Amino acid sequence: MFTTLHSDLKSSRDNLKSEIELLNTIKDKVSDLVSYSGSSHTSTVMNYNFLMNQVKNLDNSIIQYESNHASQDLVAFKELL
Repeated sequence: MFTTLHSDLKSSRDNLKSEIELLNTIKDKVSDLVSYSGSSHTSTVMNYNFLMNQVKNLDNSIIQYESNHASQDLVAFKELL
């Protein structure tokens, strides 16, 4: 169900990582001109990973729930026949 969302989050995270690498490259080029310590982007990437795991867990839980209820509904239906 949430495979598209998971895929979009992964793409977004990967794009962010690319931008971070580009930013670090540019920062290194101007480090002799400008002093900039910046901030760590590790927590942002970790948040992406956390969200991706949560979406995957939610998707698996929904699939399991639907599977359990589908089999239970079928049992009740067969009993009615």
